Amino acid sequence: MDVDRSHVIAMAEAARLAPSVHNTQPWRLLSRPDGLVVAVDEARALPALDPTGRLRTISCGAAVANAAVASRALGFSTRVQLLPDGPRGGAVARLVVVGRRTPTAAGLRLTMQVSRRRTHRVVHPDEPVPDVLLDDLAGTVADEGASLTVLDLPARRVLAGLLVRAARQQERRPDLLRELREWVREPTRGRRGGVVDGVLRSSLATSPRGVGAPSVERSRTPEDVGATSARLLGSTVVAVATPTDTRRDHVVAGIALQRMLLHLTALDLVAAFADQATEVPDTRDQLSALLARPGRVQLVLQLGRALVDVRVPPRRPLSDVLDGRPQTPRSVIDLTQTHERTSS
Repeated sequence: MDVDRSHVIAMAEAARLAPSVHNTQPWRLLSRPDGLVVAVDEARALPALDPTGRLRTISCGAAVANAAVASRALGFSTRVQLLPDGPRGGAVARLVVVGRRTPTAAGLRLTMQVSRRRTHRVVHPDEPVPDVLLDDLAGTVADEGASLTVLDLPARRVLAGLLVRAARQQERRPDLLRELREWVREPTRGRRGGVVDGVLRSSLATSPRGVGAPSVERSRTPEDVGATSARLLGSTVVAVATPTDTRRDHVVAGIALQRMLLHLTALDLVAAFADQATEVPDTRDQLSALLARPGRVQLVLQLGRALVDVRVPPRRPLSDVLDGRPQTPRSVIDLTQTHERTSS
């Protein structure tokens, strides 16, 4: 089924607002007569931090989720084909419009969160997320083929130690630290162009990794370093895992992640990434074993309410990521509101 160009643009506009590793936005969006292809932009790789491309693929999976949510909210049945060019191809997913459908109120509400979602580095540590909501989030993640595990207090203590160990290993790597610093952006007030990617320095805490990952100074004792992860002990921490660790699993993890983040945003809750333990092979192995279930941990997040507001993250313009001539995009919110008016 061919679709109007404006709807493809709306899907792409939603896709480019997805979260990504260090805000690299490592995707290329290819318009098709029947939908949209999300592909990896290898030029935006992080070879030191992400040598296998796992995090890059997860990021593209999040973009796929946004595009699918937008397409369905605009009144289309949309089929998502993962890795349409095979496991080694550049395309992460192809979104094919196969027919019309009546948007649901829940779907429209979810689409409204695409532009509201933010990546936080500090959440409220003393207000556990209700079990009923965690069950709902687990169901959302399971619907996409992944699993969600809530870490109990003993597991959070182990995680805190693994975060410290991973941080120490990473901070002994000049190539990795240099790579991360290259993606930290300074304010551009008074300059032409503006920041379009990377992490704003004003959004960071004491390290290039931000509050979500502890900064380790070699002069500090292990006990002092461990205190930087104490915030995890009184909070809700979840792990997203997949059955195996293939590239397809990484796409699934990204889709599941973004669906969960949109649901959290609709409830005025946020997530902070606590992922260093998944970025170092040996600590990731230990974390996967800690959950005592089949599969591989892909992501770890702290859930709760935001302690502080955060700035809108910089974004590459649509003309940089979408092939062809994008025109001036209408926001997904505008298009869904138009659909509601014309359908009522």
